[in-house]
Order: sequence, then C-alpha cells, then structure tokens
Amino acid sequence: MNALLRLLWALPLVLALGVGFMIVLRRFVAPAPNGKPAARHTALCEQLALSEQTRVYLLDVDGRKYLVVESTQNTRLQPLASPARVESRVPARSRPAWLRHLSGENS
Repeated sequence: MNALLRLLWALPLVLALGVGFMIVLRRFVAPAPNGKPAARHTALCEQLALSEQTRVYLLDVDGRKYLVVESTQNTRLQPLASPARVESRVPARSRPAWLRHLSGENS
C-alpha cells in the first residue's frame, strides 16, 4: 500500500517534469520552423564545351549565379559577382535636368 501511494504522486510528477522539459527545449533550444521550408530553385542557364575534357556551366541558384568548370582532373565552383552598373547610352546633355541632378552630372 505504501508503494502504491508513492506511485500515485511520483507518476504525475515525472510526467509533468517531462512535459515541462519538452516545452523548455522547444521554446528556447530548438524553435520549430514556421511552416514548410523555403523551396529552392536551381536552373542551368548555359553550358559550353571548351575541349573534349572540359565543360563550363552557368547555374542560377535562388537568384545567384555560379560558374562550374568541370574537367577530367577537377571541378571548380565559383560564385559570380553581381553585374556592374551599365551606363546609359543616352548622352548626358540630352537627359532631363532632374536626371542629371540625381546622377551628379551638373553640366
């Protein structure tokens, strides 16, 4: 009878501690991800054969461009820098005054 009384209060105590421990772990240690993980997008933009043993691929991974050089000896992955700003082909004097002012070309 004494063992039964100990179990009556020990079992709920152990269960409550376990649930509390799970809540603390979930809240502070490993937060749950919100919904589904973000879908990743990979696309092959271009490919070029430089020789019989070497090929070059241009990949688009989530909006970032990568150059992959594959040969029989090794493979290289190189991220491409963002493209440089392209200058306008319109001569500066034919641009409106407000555009010249914004671009810093006060002539």
